[in-house]
Order: sequence, then structure tokens, then C-alpha cells
Amino acid sequence: MRWIRMTAPSTLAVMLGCSAAVTWKETCGCIPDWANLAMELNIDVGKDDATLTPKMLEDSLKARFAQQRVDLQKLRAIGPVHDESCVKSWYTRYECTYWLWDATGQRRGIRVELVSGGGGLESVHADYVTAADTR
Repeated sequence: MRWIRMTAPSTLAVMLGCSAAVTWKETCGCIPDWANLAMELNIDVGKDDATLTPKMLEDSLKARFAQQRVDLQKLRAIGPVHDESCVKSWYTRYECTYWLWDATGQRRGIRVELVSGGGGLESVHADYVTAADTR
């Protein structure tokens, strides 16, 4: 019982310390979201985030899913996304928004629309998107 009383303050201190950071990125030395996505999809962007374009993402997704059916689980497993970042919008149509860059009060990313068919990926279209940062 004494062990429990002594560890409770320590546990509380660690929990408060870890949750005090404003965002997860501030608490670790991880690579940026755009670099993570590029590495996972084998897109060569070097060290410059401006080189990752919607066209590059389209081409990479076409190559990855050329001969296989696309599903929500496979899409959600790519890059720094969360479950709500990819949705099934229709029977074989999917939409993913990869939020890759942050600026003061603004988020920028790439939204991808994919259509899957019986033999694999039928079409991919990607564009830049921006939104107010409400986090």
C-alpha cells in the first residue's frame, strides 16, 4: 500500500507534464508530416517541403494501388493521418485530407479523391487545401 501512495504523485506529475504541451509535435523530435508522408510513399522530395505536390501524391498512390482494391483501412494506414482524415464518400469513392503544413492560424494540406474498381484504382485526383487552424 505504501508503494501505491508513493507512486501516485509521480504518476500524476508525469501525466500533467506530458499533457501540458500544446500539440503532439512539440513534445517529440519527429519528422514533419509532409516528410513522413513522402517517405512512406517513396516520394523523393529531399529536404524541401515545397517539392511535395498533389501531382506527386497522385502518381505515388496510382503506383501503390495499381493492381489492388483500395479500402479505407489501407488508406488510413498511409502517412500521418488520423481515422477521420480518410472517409468513404460513396460505394467505391474515398476522400483523404493530408494536413501537412501549419502556419499561424492556417493549415495547408493535400486532399485526394480516389475511385476504386474491381481491378484496382480507377482514378486519383489531388489538390491543395487550406483551412483555419481551430486546434
